Amino acid sequence: MLFRSQAAYVGAFKKIYGEQSLDRVDVAFAHVGHALQHYQLEDDEFFPFDSKYDLYLAGKVELSPAEMRGLKLFNDKKRANCAACHPSAKDEHGGAPLFTDFTYDALGLPRNEAIAANINKSYFDLGLCTSGREGRASKVSECGKFKVPTLRNVATRKVFFHNGQIKSLREAVAFYIRRDTHPHEWYPTVNGKVKKFNDLPNSYHKNINIDEAPYDRKLGQKPVLSEQEIDDVVAFLHTLTDGYRESQRQK
Repeated sequence: MLFRSQAAYVGAFKKIYGEQSLDRVDVAFAHVGHALQHYQLEDDEFFPFDSKYDLYLAGKVELSPAEMRGLKLFNDKKRANCAACHPSAKDEHGGAPLFTDFTYDALGLPRNEAIAANINKSYFDLGLCTSGREGRASKVSECGKFKVPTLRNVATRKVFFHNGQIKSLREAVAFYIRRDTHPHEWYPTVNGKVKKFNDLPNSYHKNINIDEAPYDRKLGQKPVLSEQEIDDVVAFLHTLTDGYRESQRQK
């Protein structure tokens, strides 16, 4: 096999997992998975924690006025309330914040018609309840829920949310803020009525988060953030990008 005969790390691999560790495909893949897991857990390149925000927490740099305003809104439970699912504070042991609480949530994203499977109008990606997991995950109450991602390096992404319908960071923040007050900005109008949550069957709409801020608004109400405040939150989110350099510190 090419993997066994030419890979530069074969000698080290066998030293750790045994001379016969590559003889069977199933055993070899199990060992490879174990090695990759430890590489991702232990190598610093997977968690450098060297963003501008990390340096701010360490007292080494200051955030700009817009970034500070964004951080305050990010943490405000009655305003953006982002920290409810994306904690921004150090953990109880002083560890750097991961900006995810590892839970699942249903946000009612607009349907992405560019996804090939969505050509079938009866097809819906139901998320957690179709994951094959047992227990609560398999219940209909979990349909439409997807894992809360980390916001670290979020400004480097090109598409957002589970179906990639949102194409910019500012649009993603605006969706959170204006989903319910201005639904026509996100969903199609059918027979003169905005069809909200059109990427989830009606029977699962009850699973969608409509209780926590900023989702607790109604059509016609004022959004919890102004356009300028949305920009401030976006400015803060840019501070979560890894690799903040010394040359940038005065900017």
